[in-house]
Formats: sequence, structure tokens, C-alpha cells
Amino acid sequence: MDETLNLINLPRNEEIYIYNLAKLLGIVGIQDFKQSFPEMINLMKNPSKKVRDGMISGMVKLSNVIDNNILIPKLLFYLSDETEMILQQSVSLIFKRIMKYETGEIKQRYIQNKIASGSNKHLKNVDFN
Repeated sequence: MDETLNLINLPRNEEIYIYNLAKLLGIVGIQDFKQSFPEMINLMKNPSKKVRDGMISGMVKLSNVIDNNILIPKLLFYLSDETEMILQQSVSLIFKRIMKYETGEIKQRYIQNKIASGSNKHLKNVDFN
């Protein structure tokens, strides 16, 4: 895990290199989620759309192997007015892709969080089941 995180932080700016490392981090991030999650957040707000897309894909893969009771609350934290818009968009895209296959409970938690944070109040009466 340390080797992967060290590779991401090398001073190489090649987009395809960072993109592939972001996807890899989503796969190996389960080994030490606590250590890798902050770097995942940084990659989700990377200026490069390709890098963000790679990390979003990695997070969706990670959601298949990590307990959603660990992942979902950590991601919901970043859906607030204090969070950078680009990171909010990345988190929303992760939820969009995860929710395609999740139960109604996960969908309701996401909607309730969006309503509580004051954004997307129009979702209050939407039924995603």
C-alpha cells in the first residue's frame, strides 16, 4: 500500500500515469482504507477530469469489497456547502454509480443527507425504489 501511495505522490504530472494509479488505488485501497482514503479524496478533486474519472471508477470497485457502512458515511461527509464543488461532483458521481445496484436504504440515506445539507430540496418527495 505504501508503495502505491508513494507512486501517486511522485512529481510526475503525466495524466495517464496518475489515472492508472487512481484506478489501482481503488483496487488496493481495501488493504489500508484509513491510510489510502485521504489520497483518494485528493484524486477526486484533481484538476484533470481523466484522473477524477479514474478515481471514481476505483471507488466504485472499492464499494464492491468494502462494507458500505464504512464507505458511505465517509463520502457523505463531502456533500456539504463547505466542500469544493469539484469534489462534491465526484462524490455524487460515485453515489450515482453505486446506487444503480444498491438497496433502497442506501438511496434513502443519500437523499436524506442531501436534504439535511440544504441542497437539492426537490429530492424530498422522490421515490428511488
